[in-house]
Amino acid sequence: MAPTRWTSSADKHLIARADTLNAMRSAVVYVKDFDQARVPGQPTADLFIGPTRDGSIMLEVFAHVDQVNKDALIFHSMPVRQKTLERARRILADRKGQQS
Repeated sequence: MAPTRWTSSADKHLIARADTLNAMRSAVVYVKDFDQARVPGQPTADLFIGPTRDGSIMLEVFAHVDQVNKDALIFHSMPVRQKTLERARRILADRKGQQS
């Protein structure tokens, strides 16, 4: 996915950008439309949960992804929180139940 843009808030937790990109590429959990837009004029926020390059930490990454223009605006990256994992599981389970 290119190009990738970053807001200043994406660096708030001092996660290396290469680790953030690795977490997105290697995501073990992906939730499209996880949350409302955080940046005006952007689509809903997607969640990626994946490892840092060395695999020592799992990160939660929030980004506005534009599939048409193949563009991502990353606005949040930090070690994954339990509340984020739990919410992702609930959303995915609800969506799976709606497909049945």
